[in-house]
Amino acid sequence: MPKSMWFVPALLLGMQIFASARTIAPGTTVMVTIDHEIDLQTWKQGQTYPAHVARDVWASDGVLAFPSGLQAEVVARQTGPHQMALELDLVAMNGGHYIVSSTGPRFDLPVTGYHNGRWSEANVAIPPSSTLSFQIQQPVTIFE
Repeated sequence: MPKSMWFVPALLLGMQIFASARTIAPGTTVMVTIDHEIDLQTWKQGQTYPAHVARDVWASDGVLAFPSGLQAEVVARQTGPHQMALELDLVAMNGGHYIVSSTGPRFDLPVTGYHNGRWSEANVAIPPSSTLSFQIQQPVTIFE
């Protein structure tokens, strides 16, 4: 291999050494404000809802990881019959998206009756500008 070919791997290794990373630890609370109403009666599997980070989130080393105001997405998931949960799905920062594994508010949808072979559930909606709390379940590593 020509001597100049060793330059590229050495350069890449040097970039990795000097790259900084921050980690948001499991158990960290992320407060998120919902941008639009979330209607749990009409949700669709995989549908996301726009939101934004309501308060600064700090990494394990005390460095700011997610400043307030960052765009985020919340997803509704069915956790059981007539039960729903909201989860923080991702946070957008510096042109990238950070996938977040989280737990959030859970809802029991009151059953109001049985009609046309289906249970009817009462309408549960989260109004816009509601601030919800999510807890990080897996470490989130942010590279700069």
